Amino acid sequence: AAIAEPYPSPEDPFVTDLSGVIPDDTEARIEDTLKALRSEIGVEMTVVTIPSRKTYDPSPSIEAFATGLFNTWGIGNKDRDDGILALIVTDDREMRLELGAGYEKGFDAVAQSVIDRAFLPRFKTGDYAGGIEAGARETIDRIARRNAANLAPEPMGGTGLISWLVWGFVGLIGGLVVFGSRLKAMALRMTPCPQCGSRTLSRVTEDV
Repeated sequence: AAIAEPYPSPEDPFVTDLSGVIPDDTEARIEDTLKALRSEIGVEMTVVTIPSRKTYDPSPSIEAFATGLFNTWGIGNKDRDDGILALIVTDDREMRLELGAGYEKGFDAVAQSVIDRAFLPRFKTGDYAGGIEAGARETIDRIARRNAANLAPEPMGGTGLISWLVWGFVGLIGGLVVFGSRLKAMALRMTPCPQCGSRTLSRVTEDV
């Protein structure tokens, strides 16, 4: 039996669309964007689409496959190791942004944010071309250019934690207010009647 090739062969240094989901005009724009990136700051980014990983020698995960493809193709400057691979597996509904070892670990969280914000929303509507174009631009702005300028990855996740703490504090204060009001009401119910001394006095309060 014929042995499958472990990875696809590149059709172009910038875009290899083996799934056929990128129209010619969109592919031309993406190529121009990636060419400009390499010309301006020397960073190589490659977009690859394939229908399924099953076509090739099996890998245990999309992460392992993307890493193998990245290394096999030699994406990025060898000394800086700052290449970027955007791998989209259309039939398997998988994707991966693979970054070279020259990027700080913090950029992994940024890459996931780019996938969630730019790529996937359009993919879910079947607009692979639009998602890839928008995702490539956001990858360049938030990862490639930032790293080339020696800037740290943008902070990720802090806002959610702060919001959780704030709302937790508000909830705690609200609970204490309610609890205090109930204690006050119980104390009032236990107050003896000033006329007969009976502890059956009740009072009603209304907000005005």
